[in-house]
Amino acid sequence: MKYKQVLIIREPPVSFKAGERQQEVSQITTCCCMDQGTSTMASEFEKNVFLPNETVRGFVIVDNSHCQIRCSNVHFAVEQRMRLNIHGHHYSNNRDLVEQNVPGPDAQAPEWKREMTVDLSKIHYEVSTMIKDKKSGQKKHMSPED
Repeated sequence: MKYKQVLIIREPPVSFKAGERQQEVSQITTCCCMDQGTSTMASEFEKNVFLPNETVRGFVIVDNSHCQIRCSNVHFAVEQRMRLNIHGHHYSNNRDLVEQNVPGPDAQAPEWKREMTVDLSKIHYEVSTMIKDKKSGQKKHMSPED
């Protein structure tokens, strides 16, 4: 290899929390101004730090009792967020690694609760074994060291 650049990624440490609940109340409107009430969505997890071989188990709770519109879909996913700031240039990319979808509750339904699981061992990063040669434009195999 002619040039080599070492990349170090540092993330702030996350403090361990067990049994934490997050909740959000949303004002639902249709056609920009017609009030349809409020919908409350909450999530509960057994802990907030998981190992790559674990299965994440969480509960999604939707209270649609004060809303006139049904919740059509509940999306549960592990999202990867990447933000790079290099010499004043900014780049960001969000990607769902593993996801699960279920139909949501009907209009004016009381507390709706579903257990959702995501197997973290299903997250794999594909690495191409072929690279393009700059001189000839042909593709050639890359060695494991590269």
